[in-house]
Parts: sequence; structure tokens; C-alpha cells
Amino acid sequence: MRAGLAALFVLASGCSLILGDFGESAPGDASPVPDASPGDGGACVSSGVAGVRPFFRSIASKTQNDETKNSITVPVPVLANPGDLLLASLIVAHNGGDAPTVMTPAGWTQIGLVKNNGSYASATFWTVTGSTEQLEQVFVADIGFKGLAVISRFGGVRCDQPVERVQGVTSIEATLKFSTPGFQITNSNDLLVATFAGNSATAGMSTWSLEDPASWMFQNTLVQSGRSYLIAYGPPVTPPQAGPVVASASLLQDEVFLHLIALSPPP
Repeated sequence: MRAGLAALFVLASGCSLILGDFGESAPGDASPVPDASPGDGGACVSSGVAGVRPFFRSIASKTQNDETKNSITVPVPVLANPGDLLLASLIVAHNGGDAPTVMTPAGWTQIGLVKNNGSYASATFWTVTGSTEQLEQVFVADIGFKGLAVISRFGGVRCDQPVERVQGVTSIEATLKFSTPGFQITNSNDLLVATFAGNSATAGMSTWSLEDPASWMFQNTLVQSGRSYLIAYGPPVTPPQAGPVVASASLLQDEVFLHLIALSPPP
């Protein structure tokens, strides 16, 4: 692991960590994820076909520019389909104080919540859709914040255990190029999803470019007050190895939160 990176699921210099419900991982290991139930508590119905790789459906996003507010309401990507996976990513900040703590919404699973020694934090959650869906999702923090939130929708996942593995890092060195972790997967038909949530070290709006794997699809969803977000997705290039995934920002980033997530198809 190069200088400036710290494992998401173990304590590291410059970062504090709040674990999800899946327990600790050994340093450098990817975290297994618990079984899921749909967000409405109903029966689990997969939206895919056994052995067929999951796929990206749609994405929606929202910015929050008022630090007097401690919540953000994000539209759920339109396409009501039971058994889909919703992946939510947030990067939030409270200037002149401690970083906000984003609470886990009911029916969602927290992948990881990372806070640095300054004012920035990142939070990532997922849920499986049920027979009924909300049109929007509210995320609440313990203090007011500015930031951005993104919800991505994926179909064809294994609804009772959609996330096979997940691992993340945070970078605190000012640079342009960033790499997610890599790990081993058990299913070559997994869909790999990489997320990059950054804060620019210089004034201006940064965009991202995916470098490796070059064949993957990606979305530059939005930029706001120096904060930016990239999501990329595609098949494993050399299974059972998953990742790393490499992307570059157009402006120096002094803080970037990165995840690599493996989504499983139905068995």
C-alpha cells in the first residue's frame, strides 16, 4: 500500500473509523458482507438470472450547501424493480469543526464511515429494494454539513447477499492519481464497482478520468464546492483477482475516499 493510504476497516494514522455491523477485518483483507433483506422487510426476490453478471441501471445525486441543515434528501433512481441494489455514497464537511457523522438509515447496511482529523467524512451504504419503494431517501448527520450524495442502482444482484466483498482506503496526500484496493473474489461473474469521492486541494471544479481498467464504464456524477465523485463499474479483468482500479482527477485532491465493491449474481 503506497504512502498516504490507510485501510478503511482498520485504524490508521490520520483517520478514525466507525465499523459497520460486519465486524473487523484483518489488515489488507476485504470485508465479507452479511445477508440482506429488502428495504421494505418483504420477501427477497432477485432481479437477475443465475450466473449472469449484475449490471448498472441508473444514478441520481443531490448537493447540500447549507451548513445549518443536518440532512440531505436524495432522489432514488427511477426504475421500480424489486431485488435491485441501491448504493449510496456521501462526502460531507463541516467547516471549522469536527467532521459530521452520517447515520445509517433504516433498512440500509453501512459499508464504512471514515472521518479524518479535520472536517471531512465519507459514508457508504446499500440496500436491496422490495416490492414498494420510496421516491427519495433522507440521510441525516449529527451536525449540519455541506456535501454531496449519490445513489446508484444496480440490477441482477443476488438479493439475499448482493455484496460479496468490499474494501476501501482514504488518501490524504495531495496528488492526481488514485488506486482502490484489490482483493480476491469467488465468482468470476461478479460486477465490480469502484467509487472515488474527492476534495480538491486547489480552487475549482475537478473531473475524473478512469485509467485502468480502460474498458469499464464510468459516471462523473457531479461536482460541488471542490468535492467530486466518480463511479466506475465492469467485470473482473483477471479473476479471481478484483482490482485495483485506477483513476485520475483534473485537479489536485488533498483527500479522497475510495471503495471497491464486488456485487454477486444470483446462485
